[in-house]
Amino acid sequence: AIRRVDIQTGETVTIAGFYSPSPTSSSAQTSGIADGIGTAALFNAPFGIEVLQETSGPVLYISEEGNQSIRRLDLSTLEVTTVAGQKGQAAGFADGPALSAQFNTPSGIAAKDGKIYIADRQNYVIREYDPVNLEVRTVAGIPEQSGSSDGGPGVHSFNFPAGLATLDGFLYIGDSGNHAIRRLDPVTGEVLTLAGRVGHAGSNDGAVGVGRFLNPSEMAMISSVLYLADAGNHTIRKVDLETGVMSTVAGTPGAFGNTDSTASPALFAFVLATTSG
Repeated sequence: AIRRVDIQTGETVTIAGFYSPSPTSSSAQTSGIADGIGTAALFNAPFGIEVLQETSGPVLYISEEGNQSIRRLDLSTLEVTTVAGQKGQAAGFADGPALSAQFNTPSGIAAKDGKIYIADRQNYVIREYDPVNLEVRTVAGIPEQSGSSDGGPGVHSFNFPAGLATLDGFLYIGDSGNHAIRRLDPVTGEVLTLAGRVGHAGSNDGAVGVGRFLNPSEMAMISSVLYLADAGNHTIRKVDLETGVMSTVAGTPGAFGNTDSTASPALFAFVLATTSG
């Protein structure tokens, strides 16, 4: 389900999909592939969300790992439609007309210049969905081939890219399997490793060359600071893109739990996503 939290009051409302506080109940179907209005729609493992301002108003795009698709939620009407991928079908890889395209675990999602970018995790690529032309194309990575190389088109590669964020025309990628943050220039197709060390997991804070990640996942950009869910370390990290310095802002590396706190370190369990607002 997609749920909305009022930051001021803490009130939580399900706006699309079905949410059951008792997931073991056999009387309710909590996952599925149905489009529809509000809670009549069904989802299967939604992962990333991104708001795009369209002519009709604000729209929420959702990457859905379980249905291998991209869904669109109109925040004015609460209508949910499938806009890319063959919902509910087996995972695969195909560019082309959006509803004929195939994904394999679409994860992180970000909007830039009116287009939607998707970290297609198990295809090892970054995809682009054009809401005007209704097309999906691959913009970075080598389909179905993992790797860790920097460089231009046909040279660079990823290993389970999971998170996306944008700033100043660049796409920032949480390359989970490589334990690194990569940067893509969509104009030239050039990819550069910015933080972490490819193939070297860890939890160190510090400057470029020192800091380490363990399976970085979804990300959010606030000014020139990148916040990210460091899933394997159970922490929230940040990278100052002006200085390159990495630091831990919440959680304790390697400590698994669900503790809330202000005075002592909070604890998370496999934190996967962050967002800005």
